Amino acid sequence: MLDLQWLRQFHFGRRPWGQLFIARVLLELDFRRSRTQIVLEGAENLPADGGAFVAMNHTDRFNYMPFMYKLDRMSLPPAAPWVKGKYYQKRWLGRILNLCDCIPVPSRGFIISLDFKRVTEHAPSPEQYRLLRDLVDGQLEPADLPNEARLRTFIRAVEDEAQKPFLEYFHDLFARMAEQVVRINREALERGYMPLVFPQGTRSRRLSRGYTGLAQVAGHVRASIIPVGVSGADRLYPDSKPFSRGGTVIYRVGKPLLPDGPELAPFRVDEPYVPLSLEAGRRHQAEFEGQTEVIMDAINELLEPDYQYSQDRTSDGVSGVRRFL
Repeated sequence: MLDLQWLRQFHFGRRPWGQLFIARVLLELDFRRSRTQIVLEGAENLPADGGAFVAMNHTDRFNYMPFMYKLDRMSLPPAAPWVKGKYYQKRWLGRILNLCDCIPVPSRGFIISLDFKRVTEHAPSPEQYRLLRDLVDGQLEPADLPNEARLRTFIRAVEDEAQKPFLEYFHDLFARMAEQVVRINREALERGYMPLVFPQGTRSRRLSRGYTGLAQVAGHVRASIIPVGVSGADRLYPDSKPFSRGGTVIYRVGKPLLPDGPELAPFRVDEPYVPLSLEAGRRHQAEFEGQTEVIMDAINELLEPDYQYSQDRTSDGVSGVRRFL
């Protein structure tokens, strides 16, 4: 189960042995069997020594696997994908993800949903989740919570456990987890990995709006962001099975977005801030959203038309509490 202790114990090895085994044995066999063709355009835009973020659209569960395989085949630096906290709830899967140098990223929604289910033995309803999310985001006062039995039971149980008010417990826990996430990303960059991020936050065949987490972390550590557009991976992986159905997937790598480059510099935050914190999100909202729009637009330009922005830029994928549990 992903918790603070798990994050504190996470470190990168000298070589990505888990990735190498999966790429050179399992994926090699699978892609040969299925006659999968992987096209990587613009590889010259990837740094030879790593140390940059990769921002990619997220069409399906496994669209990062052919990319990581191709990086190894071309002797390019390894990627380290950001992975949602929910995939670490099965210990065996969490260990596999660790072996593959994936970066665990617990979100506020994940912590809310996981704690609620642990205490009440039920996943929160959409209404319960929305109320709790508004509460921790500061958009709802504790006194304004409706007197709903399961909601009140949850909050009282957490307060009894933590011996502190619910909001104090939540913000303290998330701050410590976010601190570890930033540490892990910094370590990845220093060791020559490329943290691979899906700014959309959830799967969607067509590109949708991005979340600002990548912009906050990359800006804090002063790292470049390389946009990558993937087209066709959803046809390789149309379901939840990690085996390719065969076909062609195209990865287009764009020019790096530099922290002081012409695209991101207008939205640069020069004062110190704590990435992923509510304070930073509020104080520098316009800058983070501006950077995120630049990143998403760069990805959009690299996609085939069928994968580019939908008209309203909303996701057509997983929504609600299912994103977290």
